[in-house]
Amino acid sequence: MVGVLRAVCQVAGLSQARRERETREARQQAEARSRFLATMSHEIRTPMNGVVGMCELLGGTALTEEQREYVDTVSHCGSLLLSLVNDILDLSKVDAGKLELESVEFDLRDQLDIVLTTLAPGAQRKGLELVVDVAAEVPRLVVGDPVRLKQILVNLLGNAIKFTTAGEVEVRVAQLRRSQGTARLAFWVRDTGPGIPEEQRGRLFGEFSQTDSSVARRHGGTGLGLAISKRLVEAMQGRLVLQSSDGHGSTFLFDLALGVSPEDQPAPLEGNPVLLVEPDATRRRGALHQIESIGTPVVACATLDEALRHYQSSPSTYRCLLVRAGASPDELPAGMRTFHLTPYSEQTAARERYGDALLSLPLSRRQLRRALRGVESPEPVETPAPRDTRVLVVEDNPVNLRIVCMMLEKRGYRSIRTAMTGREAVELVEREAFDVVLMDYHMPEMDGPEACSRIRRLEADRGRRPAAVVALTASVTPQDVQVCRSSGMDAFLSKPLVAADFYRTLEQLVA
Repeated sequence: MVGVLRAVCQVAGLSQARRERETREARQQAEARSRFLATMSHEIRTPMNGVVGMCELLGGTALTEEQREYVDTVSHCGSLLLSLVNDILDLSKVDAGKLELESVEFDLRDQLDIVLTTLAPGAQRKGLELVVDVAAEVPRLVVGDPVRLKQILVNLLGNAIKFTTAGEVEVRVAQLRRSQGTARLAFWVRDTGPGIPEEQRGRLFGEFSQTDSSVARRHGGTGLGLAISKRLVEAMQGRLVLQSSDGHGSTFLFDLALGVSPEDQPAPLEGNPVLLVEPDATRRRGALHQIESIGTPVVACATLDEALRHYQSSPSTYRCLLVRAGASPDELPAGMRTFHLTPYSEQTAARERYGDALLSLPLSRRQLRRALRGVESPEPVETPAPRDTRVLVVEDNPVNLRIVCMMLEKRGYRSIRTAMTGREAVELVEREAFDVVLMDYHMPEMDGPEACSRIRRLEADRGRRPAAVVALTASVTPQDVQVCRSSGMDAFLSKPLVAADFYRTLEQLVA
């Protein structure tokens, strides 16, 4: 009997050892796959920077409608390829247990603005209304991973836009509860698309799964977006669920616990109110919350007649009028500044009619602030010319070097020097001072982080004002970001460069 028990124990021990060995080998294979895919991601992103960058530059020139359609198509395909690269890379990180989340302070509404601005052209090309509604009680400054949150929203909103042929796509954010410096927020992404049949919902979040897997399906994609979104939400201690019925649209709902910054305070409503005219109740509520989030009171009306009654009762009370483009000039109050709201797809024609009195939908806080500043201070404000900023571009790829320089020149920067190695960059900084250094990560002779570390030592030794150093890199892992920060870099931009992000970062650093 003892011998039998000993034999059983030996078998159990062997089984346990085999399981541990198989688990270890599987983890090692996943890590190797993750490293390989990270390298491939870098190699793909480098030429993609040339494709996307040149498309953005070309799109800003005088083109025929046919040429613009070609450029938009190339740019759209490039964005799809980049999204696929990101999804595959993230999936490999999850499999290898290497997915890391940041915990930084960020403005939640500003991040939503970026997402909506990115996706608005695609929605408007299909004639869809893109709606945002962030409830007033939702904190402004939160602590979490803004990059991953944007990735989830881009995946969910992108899917909603892809599969919706008419109507609208809405993103809504509400606060479920708040306690001890943490807020649990709910995010809804709702569309008026065809809905998802019940028999297809169970496999929707599987890797490489699609609701329509036929060869002749109308919509492209790998089916990775929803799988990645679900895993990211779960990694952030949340839950992603689907509410849908065939023929009645879909709603993806997820909740996240985000820290609330000690600096977070609701914007006090100050100054004269804005008059807003929006017939649709959902869009009216979203626009009202968006305007109030920048500290501006608003009176929201369903009709122009209602707004006119408010105005006529007290003409000096209201700051300006926001109304859907197309209202007859005879109906509008003559003595009041009016901004016309129009979808992105109609802006070219509307710009000729309304000029600077045009605001695009969905409303972003940035354009609202700019418009209201113009109402309060109609005289142009003198600002330092960008050409006074001394910029050093460090990039070993000739195509990418040219793209960055062209993007700078297009924005008005004129004092631009270049270097093609980290060592050359350090030598240039030894001889002259720069306000901004745009630094590639991977270069021959000396990489970007090492070059930045040496530049920081030079500045300290000579008592110079530190330059703003921005990493430009096709390496996008959290470890890469940490290395850049540790070397003294001020900001991190991934390739392919997006013009709006590039210019926004520059302007924040040189302000």
